[in-house]
Amino acid sequence: VPDDEPLAVQQWSSLIAVDYVSRSFGVKRGMNVEEAKKICPNLRCVHVELIGDANKVSLKRYRDASFKVLDVFARYVGKNDVLCRASIDEAYLDLTG
Repeated sequence: VPDDEPLAVQQWSSLIAVDYVSRSFGVKRGMNVEEAKKICPNLRCVHVELIGDANKVSLKRYRDASFKVLDVFARYVGKNDVLCRASIDEAYLDLTG
């Protein structure tokens, strides 16, 4: 996906993640996909992965990526620094020691 193409992740009919390009058009997390495409016609929506016959949503791919990023952060955190995982896509680091 080109850097200048608006991109969002959808779960059913709602957006659960929105990139900065999309945000510049006014697209927001939690917005309905149809509503978002009205204000950003070129918005590319990717549906979260589904598993099983019941079409349950799987966040495994996102959790795995989250832990990989945290592992990178952990390499740079000293014994007096703080690394705090806040959510699947957010962490806080205090590297002031």
